[in-house]
Amino acid sequence: LASSKATRMSPPVHLAGIAVVATALWFESERTAIFLTCLAIGVMVAARLRLRPIGVVAGGAGAIFLLVFLGGHFGSGGGSGTSGVLTNHVVKGISGPFGQGSSLPGHIRATRIGILQAFKNPLGHGTGSVTLAAGRYAKSRTVGTEFDPGNMGIAFGIAGLACYVLIAWYAIKTAYRAAVVRHSVVALFGLGMLMATLFQWTNGDLYSVCWLIWLFLGYLDVSLGQPTPEMEPVAPIDPVAGWTWRRPGERRRDLLA
Repeated sequence: LASSKATRMSPPVHLAGIAVVATALWFESERTAIFLTCLAIGVMVAARLRLRPIGVVAGGAGAIFLLVFLGGHFGSGGGSGTSGVLTNHVVKGISGPFGQGSSLPGHIRATRIGILQAFKNPLGHGTGSVTLAAGRYAKSRTVGTEFDPGNMGIAFGIAGLACYVLIAWYAIKTAYRAAVVRHSVVALFGLGMLMATLFQWTNGDLYSVCWLIWLFLGYLDVSLGQPTPEMEPVAPIDPVAGWTWRRPGERRRDLLA
């Protein structure tokens, strides 16, 4: 088998990939994705350093605070072209998450309404109520909230919302524990992907992403049961010297002989 060093890509290749993705993410003008990416980086650093849960919270919050702080110093001089308009849109949302140019308050309001629907209709409205299927095939209005907690409250009521909270808690706990225990790049990547898609694990519009999230969750859960590199293999126990089994029909051996 080839060694791990032989299969690794060089740092310039990694940096080039990061630059391409970061540029596309910036001009795509999806500010939520930028915030979640910074959150994922902070949590991954905390996992790499093997910090306790309070350190994880501090790492994620610190990464977001740093993004907001730096966003206020970017300026809005992006020009009047298409790239300038997109840049100004991103900068306004980053520098003032709760300001007039941010859509975050609207997302929070829609999610809160969806969660409250779980108490108004404890049985929920069904899966189709938060997907495009209801609007296309049932001629009904789609009422999705774009985020999992609100969608779970609308679609599955109180039981669905409670199950989602438990699943999210154990999923994040398992992913972080796998990243710390396994101390591998793959486990760290799984944790980062989980954080970068937070509250989007069951989003029906993200068809090309959701399956990857649950695939990695299954992998991380199974990997925790495998021995880590730090574990030394246990030596097999040798049978008692001189002991042999008696075959069926064979005369008893004289043990004193």
